[in-house]
Order: sequence, then structure tokens, then C-alpha cells
Amino acid sequence: MLLRKTSLATVFYYLGIFLASFNAFWLCPRYLTSDQIGLYAGVHNMALLLAPFAQLGLSQSAIRYFPYFSPRRKPLLLGLLLVSGALGYSLFISICFTYEQSLIGYFSKKSPALIHHLPLVMLITLLITLHRLGKDWARSLHNVFLPSFIQNVLIKGLIIVSVLLYARHWFSYETMLYGLSGIYILGVLLYLIYMGMKGDLRVSFKFSTLKPGFLQEFTLYTILNTVGSSSFTLVTKLDSIMIMALLGLKSGGIYVTAICLAALIEAPRRALKQIANPILAQLLANDDQQGLRRLYQQLALHQLLVAMGLFVLVYVNLSDAFSLIPGQEYSTGQMVALLISLAKLLDTPFGIGGDLMMLSRHYWFNTIALLCLVLISILTNYFMIPWLGINGAAAATVISLFLYNSIICAFVWSRLDMQPFSPRMLWIPLLGGLVALMVTHLPVPASPLLAIGVRSLSVAAGYFCLVVVCRVSPQLNTALRARWQRQEPPPPPTQG
Repeated sequence: MLLRKTSLATVFYYLGIFLASFNAFWLCPRYLTSDQIGLYAGVHNMALLLAPFAQLGLSQSAIRYFPYFSPRRKPLLLGLLLVSGALGYSLFISICFTYEQSLIGYFSKKSPALIHHLPLVMLITLLITLHRLGKDWARSLHNVFLPSFIQNVLIKGLIIVSVLLYARHWFSYETMLYGLSGIYILGVLLYLIYMGMKGDLRVSFKFSTLKPGFLQEFTLYTILNTVGSSSFTLVTKLDSIMIMALLGLKSGGIYVTAICLAALIEAPRRALKQIANPILAQLLANDDQQGLRRLYQQLALHQLLVAMGLFVLVYVNLSDAFSLIPGQEYSTGQMVALLISLAKLLDTPFGIGGDLMMLSRHYWFNTIALLCLVLISILTNYFMIPWLGINGAAAATVISLFLYNSIICAFVWSRLDMQPFSPRMLWIPLLGGLVALMVTHLPVPASPLLAIGVRSLSVAAGYFCLVVVCRVSPQLNTALRARWQRQEPPPPPTQG
């Protein structure tokens, strides 16, 4: 059931990757300058970076406490989330106004255009906060299709439409920038319509009926989770923001274009997370240790299995993929794409350790680990970007994520007696390396598109066959055997 739901949710995510790749690799470089790409990405990424601070980490709070509320009391939880979100955004705005001059001073030298759009950043931050509250409520109801559609198809599709309309001179670049807020408004409206149709728009503010001590527990968890979720988002967006501050919008535009390939590797993990987190919360609520251990290892194995195949696809097609981007300046991003892809690959074998920590009683440690991750990321980016340029930011991401996952894995093993690794994992890098070695020596057509097609089909066929023959995933082999047996013709009737 988990794998079937994941495969359905992944369809929208991969469609979103196609839309984002088309936008980043062809559309934007064709019609926008690298400075314009950098400014658009800077406004969007800064809003994405600030949204967890404004949201007060309510994403995990919604998922963690959802199983503890009966259907009749769900409006009370929704009211608590809305009030907490309103307080969080008010606090966020106050802090931003307090430190406005420091923020302006940081970007004024290399990216002054970003400073002029800070009001737009604040507006989009609010809309992303509301959008995520709707997404997390839908996910808690085990509806992963609407959030996946809005996030991966609607938003990314409308961004493409806005770029095309700008290219046709229907409106100015500034209008396209401010149109991003309209895109998020549409997403929020769709969540409200869905919740209204499902009868989930009922809200209650009778917090006095909550169990004694619950508000204190909820507040403490939300505060710690704010630090945790904000820290992780900070790490994922910090590299591009620091590049724009230290190197300028042009380098930032090249960087955000290059890292789009890495999203391909992260796709199954994100789709799995949408399904697995509510199940993980339920297993923790039931104290099902055996189920937790089985889920932890199975997810880690299959995440690495899929990510390795996708990493090989990126590796063998890297040069041809960048040759399709209009403009020679973007070719400097090849090493960035490879390093960020490696960071995502190394992230997968550690499974859902961070999510397990945040949803368990040990959530405080994940906050500490994420703060360490932020510190490591800031230091590595600060020293490596001036030294190695955009490649330094990518290398800093590899180092930071690997150290964070190692710390979390060690803690889960020591406190919960669980670890994500299994002997079957050793086969995966061996098979991936073998396929990459064979495919790189294949004769391919001169056309980059045809070459990518030939290599991709070769990687998919070779890797899949080796995985099945070596029985890396018993679940995959069992599913294939069951499907084969269902398709076999029945034996002929015996003559008697």
C-alpha cells in the first residue's frame, strides 16, 4: 500500500521536475538574462527560506498531533494551527523590521536589486505559510494528490506561463515578479475549496477544552520544531542566497539553473516522505517498535536503490544536458550539478532518521543537530564560496548534509536501537558504478537529445536487470513474480 501510494504521488512530482527542468534549462536562459534569473530565484528562495520562521514549524506539529484528535475534535486542532500561524507571522514581521538595515547591508554590495523587492518577499512569505498549512492539513488526512498537484504542477506550470507571457511582451519583468504572489494565492484558494467540499473548514477556538498541559506541550514542541524546520530550510536555500550576496545575481542565476538536475534524485524521497510521515506518526503513537524498524530500513534501502539509478542517469548525461541550455555561461555549472546530485544521493541511505526524531519524544535532539548543520553550512559556504565560487557552495552542501545525517543516525541507533543500513545496500553502489562504466563507453548519436535518450534507456534497462538478478530488493522481486504469475495463462483442462 505504501509503495502504491508513493508511486501515484511521484507522478505529479516528476511532472513538476520536468516543468522545472524545462523552465530552468531552456525557457528562462532563452528569454531572461542570468541577472533576471538570479533576481527571480532570489525573491522566491528568500521567501521559501523565511516561511518556516513565519510558520513556527507547524508542519510537523500538524502531522504529529493529528492522530491524537478524534474526528469531532479536528476543528479544535485546525483552530490551534491558525492562531499559532497568525502569531508566528506577526512575530516574524516584527523581527524583520527590527533587523531590516542589517539585511539591506548584507545584499546591498553585490545584489542591490534584491533589496528593492523585500516587500514582495514578505508578501510571498505569508502566502507560502498559508499554502503549507493547507498542504499539511491535506497530508494529515492522507490526501497527497492535491498538495502534490498544487506544488509540482500548478505553481511550476503557472511560473512557465508567466515567463512565456513576458517573452511575448504581454507584461513587464516587474509584473512577472509580482505575479508569483498571485500564483500562490490561487494555490491557497484551491486548498480552501477542497477543505470546504470535504467539510474540514470547521474551526474551533475552545482551547479551554484541551487536556491540561497540552498547550504547554504543543507550544514547546512547536518552538523546538521552528528551530529545526527553519534550520533545515536555511541549509537548503542558504547556498544560493549566500552566492547572490557574495558573488552577485548572475552567479546566483547560473547556480539555481545548475542544481535543477539534483531534484531528479530527490523526487522519490520527497514523495515517500509525504506518505511515510503520517504513517510514522501513527506507529509512534501506537509504540510499534517492530513496525518502525521495518519501515526505517525498507525506506532507506529503496530510497538508495532508486537514487543510485537516477544519479547514474545524471552522471552519464551531464555534458549533453548542459549543451542544451542556451548560453555558454551556464556550462560552468556542470560540477555544481554533479556535487549537489552527490549530496542528494548520500542523503538517501540514512532514510527517515530526521523525521523519526522530530515525531518522537527525542525531537529536541533533531533541533540540536539542525543547529549544528546550520553552523557548519554557514562556515563552509562562507570560506568555500570565495575560494571555489559556485562549486564551493555545492561542496559545502555535500559536507554539511553528510555530517548532519551521520549525527542523526548515530543518535537513533544509540537511543532507539534502530539503524537504516542493511547488507543488501552494499550491492547498490557496485551495480550503479558498473552500469555507469558500461554506458559511458557506449557509442551514441551526435545529437545531444538522441544521446541522452540512448544513454537513459541503457541505464534504466541495465540497472533494473542487475537489481532484479542480484535480488537487492526482495519486495521488488516478490511483486514482479506475483505480477508474472497473474499474467500466465491458466493450464489447459485435463481430458478425463
